[in-house]
Amino acid sequence: MQIKVRRTGLVAQLLCILALALTTQPATAETLDWSGPVHWQSWEEGSKDAASHGKPMFLLVFGHWCPHCRELMPVFRDPEIAKLARNFVMVRQDTDERPPWLSRYGHIATYVPRIFFLYPDGALASDITSGNPQFPYYYQPSNVGALRTSMHKGAALHTGHKS
Repeated sequence: MQIKVRRTGLVAQLLCILALALTTQPATAETLDWSGPVHWQSWEEGSKDAASHGKPMFLLVFGHWCPHCRELMPVFRDPEIAKLARNFVMVRQDTDERPPWLSRYGHIATYVPRIFFLYPDGALASDITSGNPQFPYYYQPSNVGALRTSMHKGAALHTGHKS
């Protein structure tokens, strides 16, 4: 009888450990390092800044756990990309935080990373894409040219748009 009680206790402990392991978030050591020449803002700061200055927004939706996001991050240290970024209010958003405003753009796709070019009022410039029909807002780190092209197009978004 004592053996059965001990075995049951051990099974319960193992189940608790397993449940804890399955619900624990990844370590913060996996957090992406966004330091560099690009000035990133939150949605709240960026949307106010874009509206008050009439400047288009560059919205990057990423995940700290995402290997493609990790590969894309160094692209923003490229001097030409950093220079083009000055034409935008640069906003980045962790997809796992799931802010309510993100659902405005979330219906398009749920993959990360996603890069959206937005008018100063937050409206999507749906014609500025990566050129990939399956993943139109995914820019490959190995094809920086597509991102540069889109950034050149997006720099003109401050003109001629009415909400």
